[in-house]
Amino acid sequence: MNFMIWNISEYDGISDVILGSDQFWTPNLVLVNNANKLQRLGDSWQPIRFTHEGDASFFPGDVFSATCRTDVTLYPLDSHWCGFTFTPWAHSSSEIYLHPLIDKVQKQFFSENGAWQFLDSNVARTGNADISFYIRLERRPLFVLVNIIMPVIFMTFLNAMVFCIPAKSGERMCYSITVLLAIAVFLTIVGENMPKTSTPMSNFSYYLLVILIISACITLTTIFVLHVFHFEKTEPVTGWWLKIAKLPSCRKNTKGKRYKRNKNGTITTIDECPPTSSTYFHSSTSVYDVGSLSRNEVVNVSTTYNDNVYLQCLQRQNE
Repeated sequence: MNFMIWNISEYDGISDVILGSDQFWTPNLVLVNNANKLQRLGDSWQPIRFTHEGDASFFPGDVFSATCRTDVTLYPLDSHWCGFTFTPWAHSSSEIYLHPLIDKVQKQFFSENGAWQFLDSNVARTGNADISFYIRLERRPLFVLVNIIMPVIFMTFLNAMVFCIPAKSGERMCYSITVLLAIAVFLTIVGENMPKTSTPMSNFSYYLLVILIISACITLTTIFVLHVFHFEKTEPVTGWWLKIAKLPSCRKNTKGKRYKRNKNGTITTIDECPPTSSTYFHSSTSVYDVGSLSRNEVVNVSTTYNDNVYLQCLQRQNE
């Protein structure tokens, strides 16, 4: 570019000139990992500065949207390195050599972002003729913590409080269903703002799934508890309660025992049990007839002694 060299004294001290880039050759630089349309870097209105020594400086500029591989495992406490790789299109390394003049991204026009924090940057030559600009961004977790994580924790705590409501009040089922629906609706809203990636998924996504499963299990447990509570107490114990009573852990302490009703209505055990071929113990004495044990009496047995007595009586009924 010898024709762009001039003597300052011959041109009234002019050392630099700025001309439009459309009048000169400029390299066809493209952003390789462009998220939108692949297009040439720079525009015809963007100028080139020439010095009297023959140096030319081209300052292309644009707004870039690049694709970056992210790891959101620790969301919302994640940080990422994102790179912008430029390459001369249709030129080899022997024709164009790109060399970074600085090793950091300049921040003269940088403005802070409310969602991301700029941590570090790096400029390096990659490949044969490529040059890459890397920036490290860290997510600001306060918004996610206040608007997503804390409400989920509070609703989970409220969901567990369903067992503190008396069954006689009739509000257990309504409370449980209301909290379940609130969690489901809230998780739908949260899911729209979560990083939509499967490689890998955020640990917080699995946490939300576990919360929904636990809430559904609490609702099913509430239904079962209310079903047992409102069951007819005079109806004999049958069905799967007997199968539970047949478990080895329930049978080991029941062999060789009989039950006796006292005059005050309480039930006690008799250590020695005479052999009998009958399934039930019928007697005109004070020995309790296990075969006629009702649900209400089972509850009395459990209250008087412990929860194992309840299963022992049921097992004895089916032996």
